[in-house]
Amino acid sequence: MELDKFMAKNKAFIGVVLGVIVLSLAFQSSEVTGQQSISPMLKSCKFYDRFNSQTLNTNKWSESPDFQSGGMMDEHFINTSKRVYHTAQISPSDKGVKLEMIRHNFTVGDSVSVDLNYISGSGNRMNRIFLNGNALDLTVSYGLIGYWGQNGTISNQLGKYKVKAFFDAPNSTRIKIKRPDGSYWSHTVTNLNYPVNFGIGTRTGGNGMIHMDYDDVILCR
Repeated sequence: MELDKFMAKNKAFIGVVLGVIVLSLAFQSSEVTGQQSISPMLKSCKFYDRFNSQTLNTNKWSESPDFQSGGMMDEHFINTSKRVYHTAQISPSDKGVKLEMIRHNFTVGDSVSVDLNYISGSGNRMNRIFLNGNALDLTVSYGLIGYWGQNGTISNQLGKYKVKAFFDAPNSTRIKIKRPDGSYWSHTVTNLNYPVNFGIGTRTGGNGMIHMDYDDVILCR
């Protein structure tokens, strides 16, 4: 009887405690797979690459010169001390590198995010986002991070960015980018053939130099 009275009197409190316990269990992640299950009703996310190996994992990435550039950048490799994919052009030249995912093509409901650190630059230089091999800045006027005759519409702020692509609906992908100052830029790309291939890259023009690093590529589905 005393237990019944206690339960009835503290029903709301007990409900809150049980809710907290359920949520804490839902947020537990597996150290083996790196996968984090947020909730049975929500998406499951995992690291695609944290760039913490000695060399670029060619089972996950295809690395090639930017298709509009005069060749590969001076530097494009895994920085093993900082655990990032490092790109840099240290002498002014028309160069570029494109990094495309090869182990995952995206379907409706998927998303991907990547951390980008824009460290320095001069002249014409930019980050590029690729969907099915097509550069976003060729779809959206000056839709780039950096400077190419004028500041990119996304931003030319130095600092850390969070780039996300949401494959929301057939034939379209929503790009959302968090700038270093905390503001956001977004755009929806249409007329895409699914499944979609995703890539990132760095490029400079003939007078350009840049240092831009990438980290923590995360898949959700």
